[in-house]
Amino acid sequence: MSELIKAAKMFANSGHQRIAVERNPALQSHEAHLKSVAQIVSSASGDEQMIAAAWLHDIVEDTGVTIDDVERQFGVQVAKLVYEVTVVSDPARGHRAASFALSKQHFAKVSDAAKTVKLADLIDTSRDLYKNDWAMFRTYAAEANELALVLNGGNTRLLTRLKRDLNKYASSTQPARSSPQMPQSRRFEIPIATLRVLEDSFTAQDITQPLITFDSNRTATEILEAMTVAGIEVAGLQRDGTQWGFVEIASLSKGVGKSWGREFAASQLLYTTSTFTDVIEVLTRHDWCFVTELGNVIGAISRIDIQKPVGRM
Repeated sequence: MSELIKAAKMFANSGHQRIAVERNPALQSHEAHLKSVAQIVSSASGDEQMIAAAWLHDIVEDTGVTIDDVERQFGVQVAKLVYEVTVVSDPARGHRAASFALSKQHFAKVSDAAKTVKLADLIDTSRDLYKNDWAMFRTYAAEANELALVLNGGNTRLLTRLKRDLNKYASSTQPARSSPQMPQSRRFEIPIATLRVLEDSFTAQDITQPLITFDSNRTATEILEAMTVAGIEVAGLQRDGTQWGFVEIASLSKGVGKSWGREFAASQLLYTTSTFTDVIEVLTRHDWCFVTELGNVIGAISRIDIQKPVGRM
């Protein structure tokens, strides 16, 4: 096992242990699931970045870790794979079918490597649900069959295995040793109508901080001094009058040379009229959400900004 894979395994297991995610108590543990997915991926490919991503495939969805955290820890390629296998649906918006449709569109566009990791995830989860939660399996199997239609390009053997497993499970009866249904904790739920009112009442503009922008021709030392004086953690960067990215004061303070500037990712950009739900969705994947108006980035939002009075409400 390479050092990258060992680090990913340790990072994933410790992250899931720290965060108590609600999970069907009849199912296998997070650690067992991650191990199974990593083993399935490794049976299809020796690519260590894919195997690392297999260990990390649930880390953004289930914990407070962001894609930016993954990139800092494991590099751009692993972070890209983890982003691609992270479900993009938003349950707060209501309808399960609509959320699944978004996820299906997402997985149709990801890389072949990410499709392979997703196939491994579907194979292990289908097996687990078939054995331990028959009612949930039937819904999951229908969605897994739909996803299989857009996962061409992933490992052929794993795609064939997934289809074979789903057909086998569907043609059999409920497993005799299926665990009895256990009482589930009740979640605190907000009516959908109330969520819609909150979404319509508050927007990204209500919590955004103005973004000061510097010309890229200025040296890192000059920008660091200016940001320190202004007391800001992030600033925009422009080249020939065009905004292209941002810089964090933490990066400048570490003296990372020419690599201190980062391009805006499309998944980080929202409009001033975007909802709180949109902002939170971005901040589950990135450290910063950037707000645009008339094509220009005018503000930035961090997780701390969500704690403002309007955000807490």
